[in-house]
Amino acid sequence: TQIISLYYQCLLQMELLKIKKDLEENAGFQIEVLKKEFEMGRALENDYLEYLIYYKELQNDTKKASRELESCLRQFNVALNLPSETKVEFREDLSEKFSADEKLLENPLVLEKIIDKLWIRFYQTSIDVKKQNITLDYAKKQKAFSEKFYLPEIYLSAAVTLNGTDYPLSEPDYSVKLNVSFPNAKIIPINYTNGYGISKNRLSSVKNSSTVKATPDLTYSLERKNSDISIQTQIGQRQENDEALYETFFNQISTYDDSVDSIKLLNETIQIQKRRLEINEQQVNIGKMRRIDLLDQMSELAGKEIELISSKVQLLQSQYNLEIILDFPFGGLTDACKKYY
Repeated sequence: TQIISLYYQCLLQMELLKIKKDLEENAGFQIEVLKKEFEMGRALENDYLEYLIYYKELQNDTKKASRELESCLRQFNVALNLPSETKVEFREDLSEKFSADEKLLENPLVLEKIIDKLWIRFYQTSIDVKKQNITLDYAKKQKAFSEKFYLPEIYLSAAVTLNGTDYPLSEPDYSVKLNVSFPNAKIIPINYTNGYGISKNRLSSVKNSSTVKATPDLTYSLERKNSDISIQTQIGQRQENDEALYETFFNQISTYDDSVDSIKLLNETIQIQKRRLEINEQQVNIGKMRRIDLLDQMSELAGKEIELISSKVQLLQSQYNLEIILDFPFGGLTDACKKYY
């Protein structure tokens, strides 16, 4: 996602630089006209100087945008482990891409209407959620295992002794001892021993014993309570994480929908401003409006165009982020979401 974000940030800076250069070029044309009008006595020097100051500010903004683009390109190279001075060719044109996507914005999907269905898909595919659930399930199974695991520990030992009245001793005696204990029986630890003695090929002795530990594990109850508390804490933490995760997911959905709405409104606003600018250019030509006021409107229009480009880039970034977290193919968000309507 970092690479995608930097990629579109570079494309955004390129578009912003184009807009600022166009504004500077248009302002330069107007200032040449104003300069001639001043020289002919048809414009005040104060108006010319005011416009000239404004024009210098535009030039500075263009240079600033150029430096920001260079900085963004360096960051992009660093993210790709390329030398910072490497020149990367960006073949994708945002203007063309946006033109191709305009039809999709005429009848856009409102993701907030299907957020519950998208949330279910996200929750099922999220790696973080899966890790969290596995951790909790493991703790529950571990607790159940510790409470129900009563398999015994079994030890078998054997010995041989030689007896007799003369050397070498030639009368062997055998002994076998079987020890069975239940170490996981915390409340009443039990130990059982069964021993057999064999002499002269005959069973000579049998010894059975069982013992119960006089001091049982008094911490067993406390350990169980601590285990229960630990699991309940993990359950509570998971609920808090789910709520925070849903809030983040909701914000991503809202960002996408808000970007679509912003693009539609900005498109309409820009068309109105362009028409107003055409009318006001005629007003300037007949002397009913100052060129500095026209420049203000040109700057306002450029600002709206910058907002529009920024909203479209934000929409693209939101789209890619949603496609990643929802496990949709890149570019397939719209088609994938249609089936949820």
